[in-house]
Amino acid sequence: MKSSAQLRSQKGFSLIEMLVAITIGGSILGSMVGAMTAQSRSASYQQGLADAQLTSRAIGYLFQQDLRMAGYGMLGVGAETGLSPVSYATQTGRQELTLRGAFGDVRSVLVETAGAGSGSIQVAAGSNFVVGEVVLIDSGLSSETGTIAGLQTIDGALQIQLEGSLAHQYPMGTKVTEIEEIIWLLEDGIFRRNGSVMGDNMRELQLEFIDQDGDISSSPSDDLRAVKIVLRTAQATGLPDDPEASSTMQTEVNVRNLAFRFQMG
Repeated sequence: MKSSAQLRSQKGFSLIEMLVAITIGGSILGSMVGAMTAQSRSASYQQGLADAQLTSRAIGYLFQQDLRMAGYGMLGVGAETGLSPVSYATQTGRQELTLRGAFGDVRSVLVETAGAGSGSIQVAAGSNFVVGEVVLIDSGLSSETGTIAGLQTIDGALQIQLEGSLAHQYPMGTKVTEIEEIIWLLEDGIFRRNGSVMGDNMRELQLEFIDQDGDISSSPSDDLRAVKIVLRTAQATGLPDDPEASSTMQTEVNVRNLAFRFQMG
C-alpha cells in the first residue's frame, strides 16, 4: 500500500494549471496561424503582381513592334485611299488602334502587263497573299491599291482577283505588295489583337501622338512621328488592403517607317 507521500508525488495537473496551459498554447497557435496567413497573402500578392508585370511587358513588347512597323511598304499609298498607317478611335469603354503596313513582307512582281480597267493581275507564284487584304501596285510612275477578292494559280503564276478595276496600266515587273491591317482593341479590360486575346485585367491604356514638330495630341496626324504609351495591368485577384495592385509600362515609340521624329537641318 502506497503512503500518502507517494500519492502526493504522483498527482496530475490541477484544473487551473490545465486552463493556463491551454490558454498559452492557444495564443501560440493563433500567432502561428496569423503569421502563416500573412505569409500566404504576401506570396499571393507577389505572384499576382509578377503575373501582371509579365503580362504588361509581353503585350507592350508586341504592341511596340506593331507600331514600329506601321507604314512599312506604304510609300506608294496615297492619302485619297483612306488607308492611314495609324488611326485611332475611342468611345466609352472602348479603344481601337488600327495599324497598316507590309507586316508580313509579302511581295511579288507582275509577270505580265496589267491594263487599265482590268479586274485582276498576274504575279510570280510562291507569295502568300491573303484574300481580304489590300495590295499595293506600284510602278514608280503610277500606283494604286485594291482589295484581294480571290486567288488562283494559272500556268505557274498567281492570279489575284481584285474587288475593283485598275485605274492605270502597269508593265511587267511592277512591284506588288500586300498591305495588312492589325487592330488592337481594348474593351471591358480585355486587350485583343485582330480578335485574339492578348491579355485581361487591363486597367488603362493611354496613347499620345507626337508630330514632326514635337506637338502632342490625342489623335494621330498626317505627320505622326512617335507615340507615347502608358499601359497598366492589374493582378487577377486584389487584396483587401490593395484591391487595385497593378504594373505599369510607360514608353515612347518612334514610328520609324513614317519618318524620324528628330531631323537634322
